[in-house]
Amino acid sequence: MLHSLACWLRASRVTPEFAAYRNAQFRWADRKQLLEEVRFVVLDTETTGLDPVRDRVLEVAAVGVRGSSIAVSDSLDFRVRQHLTTPGGVDVHEITPGEAAKGLPEEEVARRLLWFLGGAVLIGHHVAFDVMVLDRLVRRSLGFPLLNRSYDTLALARRVDRRLHDLHDVPPEELGLEALCDRYGVEIAGRHTAMGDAFATALLFLKLLARLKERRVRTLGDLIGR
Repeated sequence: MLHSLACWLRASRVTPEFAAYRNAQFRWADRKQLLEEVRFVVLDTETTGLDPVRDRVLEVAAVGVRGSSIAVSDSLDFRVRQHLTTPGGVDVHEITPGEAAKGLPEEEVARRLLWFLGGAVLIGHHVAFDVMVLDRLVRRSLGFPLLNRSYDTLALARRVDRRLHDLHDVPPEELGLEALCDRYGVEIAGRHTAMGDAFATALLFLKLLARLKERRVRTLGDLIGR
């Protein structure tokens, strides 16, 4: 009941311009939808730092997945205009202050992102971070929150591999995207670029999802619950 009320309050803030986005979001009846019919969007962000409250998005990339295929034509990759970077961050994502200043304005990115996402279920590795920084970007720009449901590939991997059930017994380096991709034979091209990581995560997602389907995970409700 409280979850439903919270969802209603979040959706009630959406402006009329984005009514279609609001109305496309997950509903109770959607839990019966077969996974092959669901549009997933696998995404990744590069940010000015690792604090989701303080830091901002420098780049966001996303690619659609439906059935057992990655829809390369169903993708986006935006550089976001920022005037905030950190030296250590530049060493990782290689987005210099000059390049960041040439990106798209946050409001344009927010609008184009929501039009692209629609009611898709968001997938990412440690996706809570990406969702949080994108939610803050949307709130700043449009005045309402990101509404999409999300699911983490790490949670998916833990359902597939019993060795990962107790995170306290697993070295942190074995839980990273590179380690899981290596375990499941996924090559990462363009590591620490938003699109490179998003595409690799999409491949990992499909491999893990195939394992779960063998265990009779058939519907959206089977995968993410309510």
